[in-house]
Amino acid sequence: MATQKNTSKKLCVVQKQQQAVMFRMQNLTFQQISERLGVSVSQAHRYVQNSLKDLAEKLSEDTQALRELHRQRLDRMAAGLWPAAETGNTQAITTMLKLMEREAVLLGLDVPSAKREEHTRYDEIAERLMRNAMRD
Repeated sequence: MATQKNTSKKLCVVQKQQQAVMFRMQNLTFQQISERLGVSVSQAHRYVQNSLKDLAEKLSEDTQALRELHRQRLDRMAAGLWPAAETGNTQAITTMLKLMEREAVLLGLDVPSAKREEHTRYDEIAERLMRNAMRD
């Protein structure tokens, strides 16, 4: 019984978080959101903040999983080409170099250090969205 009550409460919180974000996307102030959801202004703010934080974490996890999948594919392709490249096959060598370039881009190895600091990642975008969403 207690578990069902906790699950129901968590579901209610998630729904309110989603509603709060939708209201915020409609340019409602936190005061207006709090009135519509029947919670305090600070709670409305927390709903939006927590929802955006969860979204940023999910994006980061998804991005990392996709990056790893692509890296594994590149590794398998390179493993198949390597024997021919070692024998001096120029087409295999050219293709290997292209695979290596793609892997370097995927892993961010070729970004100049000055640009690396400017490089925008998904979590930075989500953080920026969160800051903008919290402003009234």
